[in-house]
Amino acid sequence: MSHALENEYRSDIDGLRALAVMFVVIFHAFPNLLAGGFIGVDIFFVISGFLITKIIFQSLEAGTFSIFDFYNRRIKRIFPALIIVMIVSLILGWFFLFFDEYAQLGKHIRGGFLFVSNIYFYQEVGYFDTLAETKPMLHLWSLAVEEQFYIFWPILLALAWKRRWNFVVTIALIAGLSFILNIYWVQKNPSAAFYLSIPRFWELLMGAFLAYLSINKRSIPFLHPEVSSVVGCALIFSGVSLLNVTSAFPGWWALLPTLGTFFLIYAGSNTFLNKYLFSNPIMVWFGLISYPLYLWHWPLLSYLRIVTGDTPDPLHTVAAVILAVFLACLTFFFLERKVRSSKGYRAAIYLLALAAIILMSISWMRSKAGLPDRPVNQQIDYLSTLDAYNQSRQSDQSCSSLNGLSLLKEEVCLSNSTAPKTLFVGDSHAMSLYSGIFTKKVTVDAMLIGAHACKFYPNLSYTPTYQYKFANNCTAISQKVIELAQTMNSLQKIVLVNYYPYVNATVQSPSSYFDGDIELNKGDAFLLGQGYLIEKLLAAGKEVIFVIDIPKLKRNPKDCVMRSSFTAVKSCEPSMAELDAYRSIYMDAVRQLKKKYPQLQIFDPTAIFCFDGVCHYKEGNQLLYYDQTHLSIIGGSKVLEVMKSQKIIGK
Repeated sequence: MSHALENEYRSDIDGLRALAVMFVVIFHAFPNLLAGGFIGVDIFFVISGFLITKIIFQSLEAGTFSIFDFYNRRIKRIFPALIIVMIVSLILGWFFLFFDEYAQLGKHIRGGFLFVSNIYFYQEVGYFDTLAETKPMLHLWSLAVEEQFYIFWPILLALAWKRRWNFVVTIALIAGLSFILNIYWVQKNPSAAFYLSIPRFWELLMGAFLAYLSINKRSIPFLHPEVSSVVGCALIFSGVSLLNVTSAFPGWWALLPTLGTFFLIYAGSNTFLNKYLFSNPIMVWFGLISYPLYLWHWPLLSYLRIVTGDTPDPLHTVAAVILAVFLACLTFFFLERKVRSSKGYRAAIYLLALAAIILMSISWMRSKAGLPDRPVNQQIDYLSTLDAYNQSRQSDQSCSSLNGLSLLKEEVCLSNSTAPKTLFVGDSHAMSLYSGIFTKKVTVDAMLIGAHACKFYPNLSYTPTYQYKFANNCTAISQKVIELAQTMNSLQKIVLVNYYPYVNATVQSPSSYFDGDIELNKGDAFLLGQGYLIEKLLAAGKEVIFVIDIPKLKRNPKDCVMRSSFTAVKSCEPSMAELDAYRSIYMDAVRQLKKKYPQLQIFDPTAIFCFDGVCHYKEGNQLLYYDQTHLSIIGGSKVLEVMKSQKIIGK
């Protein structure tokens, strides 16, 4: 039996690259058509680990290894296509992105150049985060994982070679730790398992082990190349068929694409599938342009989603994919190939200098708040809404300095007085309302105690929805609110503000709530949990005001502002009839609370936004909403002013 691995050029690996990029592109363009297509990235990881480690091994054997040469090749390989895609993305952003989106694009491009995109996107994960589809640089997370791996891997390999360490033991230890962390985090912190590099390193190390087998002409006993090829193909196509975005991925599931890729590369180029499927000229051609195609396809699809303000129609999506293929061809044949074949360090120095210029330009652009004077920004006065609102979602030590309070984990506490008269309590909706006080647009001696994604049910235990991110400590924070009401004598009024999804109250909540051992449906949890909080606050001698949740828009308000003359107008505004039908069960539950606790005051802000038969999302060119369910500072301030004029809050 001939050895499965060869040392010469492997056209079948280019074909495997083509399969990987096709999976990813189809998944991004038509996610319902290929729900598991995201495993293409994992295929890339194994291929990269194999090819790069093999190059390092060969240079170590020849005695020509240089860390400078290694990074010179990486820069010439990665930067040409990356720079041109980023420049085009910045140009498109100039015309179509609002100032805050443009500033965020600058941040993401900076992360792309510094290869920390995966960390940025991990930090941004959450229900406040903008849609993934509206982040043109989101796909660079995988490139960051690879490059973070290549920061330490060449140095470690050179050290292992010099010290004659056992390579198999070395790779097994690192890969084992990485895989164990992947399994742990996929349950406890799925976003970390997906985006961060360490729980992904084992995938590249599988390719590195293949490189070791190839260089040392080792084989795996009893694994026939043809069997290896068939099994590898079966594993990959099982993964793309069985997985979807709800799968606990990477985790154990990632073994399907990674082991599949391992077996296919191990099989060699002479097996039937590798020779006639993956070495097919069309597959090889797509493999050659796979890197620039990966870079081009997502920004084009993302901008298409941004400009249309909705899921694009299939015809436009297909056109974007075709354009991505065309641009990838131009990039590969007229830019990437020429730069990669250049000698010496000059090209790399020029590329780094160009990247530095772009980074400095981005820093200037971000310092100018995303260049708000661009034409696209003239349709909305949005500059005053986002940054301060973002700050009002996190504690600023005011509660400890003014009121001597120590905070619980995840608690957001803000205060503007040593003797606050009004306490706002709730989740992010309370924070968005309080932002008007935080920015001093509305003057009230007040304090906020909030917690992201929390229901304030002090008497109920629950299973958190967002594990390890937020909403793990809601019960304790709710109990602290009661304690504060009982001990802080200055407090006169307590305002309860929370988001409540307006769906059938008989269905189970995304977070499971328990009264003892009894699991409650969402409606019962609301009545028992919110009722208990109200009862305790009233017993403490406080006025309690329950604020009915604001109308929910049909879509994000930015999607309803025309970014260009060739896009259709989208409607954000629900009719009054739609709103009433949407929240009828919720309103019934509020009425039950009022009936049970007659002292409870109810404030309904609906009339502030809903008139002439519809619920409005802007006033003139000022957006009243930050997103589909949160108020902007302007919208929140309007509500606070009405509450103040009706003497619901304030003196």
